[in-house]
Amino acid sequence: MAKILDEYRIEIEQSDKPGSIIDLRDLKSIDISMLKNKIKEFAKNDDNFIRIINEKVSNIANSKNLEINNLNNKIKNIEDEYKRKIESEITKIKLKNDLDLKDYDTKIKLINQAHISEIEDNLNSLELQFEKERNDLNLTIKNLENKLENRTTINSANLGRSLESQIDNNLNNYYQDYDNIIVKFQPKPIQNTKPDWLIEFKYEKISKRIVIDSKSEDPASKVRNKNSKYFEKLEKDRLNNEATFAILVTELEADQNFVIRKAPDYPFIIMCRPSALIELLRILKIALDSEVNLDLNSNDSSKKLVNIVEKVLPLYINTIDKSTQEILKKAETIKNSALNIEKEVNKIMKSTFNDLSDLLKG
Repeated sequence: MAKILDEYRIEIEQSDKPGSIIDLRDLKSIDISMLKNKIKEFAKNDDNFIRIINEKVSNIANSKNLEINNLNNKIKNIEDEYKRKIESEITKIKLKNDLDLKDYDTKIKLINQAHISEIEDNLNSLELQFEKERNDLNLTIKNLENKLENRTTINSANLGRSLESQIDNNLNNYYQDYDNIIVKFQPKPIQNTKPDWLIEFKYEKISKRIVIDSKSEDPASKVRNKNSKYFEKLEKDRLNNEATFAILVTELEADQNFVIRKAPDYPFIIMCRPSALIELLRILKIALDSEVNLDLNSNDSSKKLVNIVEKVLPLYINTIDKSTQEILKKAETIKNSALNIEKEVNKIMKSTFNDLSDLLKG
């Protein structure tokens, strides 16, 4: 193999011995043919060398590839073995976990059953206790209601007696100087019913009567009675006692702002508040006097009574009731004005106090 060292020297190398260096400057003449042959010889030797080298390299490569394949197989076998062991361990762990979970589930169920049983026992105990307390409470409420009802009944009875006493005193005081007027408290019953009072007005030949009932109730009572509840009974008392008029002196339906009012559907029954009873009796006495002054057997007398009941009496009642309503409205206005004045006074006092407080602080 020829190797050019520089422009004058060439080194001829051989595979089994050092190369010869030819200096072209030392050559006087060059045998070109010989040189070409030498080059060919060297090239042939070079090819053999390359072939040998290639064979050695190929052998080495094959050997290494075989080793690599063997190593890869060993690695794969090791990986498979580890994979098998891991899968086996995973299976064992899963099996153990499943067993543990079943054990835990069993324990949890037992615990839950124990807790549920305990809770049910507690609930049953609480229900029994609640039922007992509820029964005790209901009994207490019932006793209180009975006491309240008894007290309400007693209060209503006391109020009724108080109103009766007040009316009885007013009637006796008003009529004490009239010999021809008789006031009977709790008259004799007729057909198992009687009014609270029967007032008899005696004239020369005949007598006229007015029956009176009174009604009151405890303001604290839950039961609220209506005046209309007593109209039928009072009308029966009026007819039984042959009375011309019937009066219901009532404190019921306090929200109804009236002083004197005719009872609906009962033309001869008149309602009034206790304070208006004497005035109403005075008006009815005038009506009775007008009736008696006429011949009782004449048609004019009947017409006169009907006219009094249907026209004159309602006119008096409406006049009184209207006047009373106006007075009540004025009283309400005065009350509201007083409240407004009180509010203004309080505002002025508060403002003055604040000003004085600020002045003292300053």
